[in-house]
Amino acid sequence: MNKRKVQTLTIDKHDKIRTYLSGTPEGATPKMIALYTNITHSSVRGMIKKVDGVEQVPEVRGLYRLVHNSYHDGIFSYNFHNLLCVIYIPDYIGSKISKTLSSDLINTEFSIGAKSKQATMRISTPKVNGTDYPLNLSSITLAYFLFKELVLKHAGKEITTRDVEVRSIEFNKDYYNLKLEGINCITLENLIEQFKVYQKSDKLRIEHKLKIPFKADELFSILGIK
Repeated sequence: MNKRKVQTLTIDKHDKIRTYLSGTPEGATPKMIALYTNITHSSVRGMIKKVDGVEQVPEVRGLYRLVHNSYHDGIFSYNFHNLLCVIYIPDYIGSKISKTLSSDLINTEFSIGAKSKQATMRISTPKVNGTDYPLNLSSITLAYFLFKELVLKHAGKEITTRDVEVRSIEFNKDYYNLKLEGINCITLENLIEQFKVYQKSDKLRIEHKLKIPFKADELFSILGIK
């Protein structure tokens, strides 16, 4: 269990490094990465060469950048947070369950209603020094398997992506080298999503928030995740 936790924390740190570098195409030093990701400088230096998709800039010593390839371009350059998953369990006969799992990297709220017979899981990211660090989109399958494991543990039910409804999720991407001048936020609404561009203290963020529910298998198909 401890080994799995260490591996998960390492993956999350790698995602935070890639997320920051995706908004700094010119590259960044380990000190800069440590400052914006809240990972210690020594940890960044120790792991930076092992982070998938990151390379050292040949012309500049100590500068690292994200390699632009098919994995990191497009949809996987986005992050996600405020994920809400729901599944109806009609044969659930247990009592109400409410669990909160929190860490420096992720907050998870899981519950099953005795009367509603619905299991829900909400995933959000805590703010560190006033800034939140959403999860890379490549981690969304881990969120599904966490929900699957919690439902199996507390309700004894095996579930699939066809069973799980994604009620809410926000996709976003940060740019550290862009800034809105004069206004702080632009919002556009359509039938299925809310699109926002807004200024945070240290970056510009674009955000897509789904307004209608999707089955998890449909969402995975749209994102090209198998």
